[in-house]
Amino acid sequence: MKICRSIICLFCLVGFSCQSKPDLSEDRGNEITPAGELDAPQEMVWSKAGDEVFYLSLPPNGQYAVRARNITTKAARLIDGRNRQYAALTLSHDGSKLFYLAHDYQARDLGLFRISTDGLNLERLIGNVKTLFPPVQPSFVLSSDEIHLAYVAEASDSLFVYNLVDKSGTFLAHGSPMTFSPDGKQLLYAESREGSPSSDHFIFSPGTGAKQPISFGLDPQRQHLYLTRWDGDGIRIFYRGEDVRFYFVRDVTTGTVSKVWEQDYGVPISPHFSWSPDGSRISAWTSKCLVSRGFLDCEVTQFSLHVINANGQNARVIAYGNDNGGATAFFSDGKQIAYSFGFKMYVRSITSN
Repeated sequence: MKICRSIICLFCLVGFSCQSKPDLSEDRGNEITPAGELDAPQEMVWSKAGDEVFYLSLPPNGQYAVRARNITTKAARLIDGRNRQYAALTLSHDGSKLFYLAHDYQARDLGLFRISTDGLNLERLIGNVKTLFPPVQPSFVLSSDEIHLAYVAEASDSLFVYNLVDKSGTFLAHGSPMTFSPDGKQLLYAESREGSPSSDHFIFSPGTGAKQPISFGLDPQRQHLYLTRWDGDGIRIFYRGEDVRFYFVRDVTTGTVSKVWEQDYGVPISPHFSWSPDGSRISAWTSKCLVSRGFLDCEVTQFSLHVINANGQNARVIAYGNDNGGATAFFSDGKQIAYSFGFKMYVRSITSN
């Protein structure tokens, strides 16, 4: 008996759970997917009015689509049902149009499209746009004035800045776009180093053609930024480095870099954190195994959704469930958030400051 107890204690010391009955309770939030309906949003963005959430849909039947779901009636409507592989969903500044990539693998056709949020006026803007890994590395970024968008060409890995008014494109570098400043006049982008896996970073002004280097205090051999976001006043740039546990902010005026949030355990590689449109909050998922079948084999995983103020303060869990967490999207004022667990969508108000 003493030997058995010693073995149990040893397992506890090395990190195995000694709890015989784990807490499987959930607090998922307000479900907006009707009973009996399954739909897994890959990416989401709120409408400007706040009554709908636009999303890239992947239901169990595998029919890809762009949809909108009303958060009150729970009804979904179809915007683009061509059954393409969709990515990089972006809402226009005035809220009247959606931009996204659509890939038809059978036809080997990839394009950047624009469509009215009512599902009309579908327009192909650019072909040959490379799909990166949104939202970690955006495939394209749109300026707030909707004059410029930056994208990577599929064939050459070349970064172009495209003028939507005169429909002209300008080669910028071999690299990738990151984020526009809130006034749409500056573009942060990464430029690949020849013969090196690392990158250098620059701020480019499409109006003048000027560019200037910018540093983020990263390891010179691993200079990669992910999930970048320029805040609403244009002073701070938020980002994640190579390590998924840490989020940083750089003050554009002073050049100082500080850590916003650190989560030292249970950070899934996907889904990724998201920013509120007003730059006031971020959301991030953590996960932990509640019921284990054995070493590195989890039967029940709990995902928890955290909301953190942009200054790194007031981190709190607003929802948790025993299913995979998915895409998240804040409403424009940062006071509501939409998200998913498995094949269900939810919303929750964020009342605390």
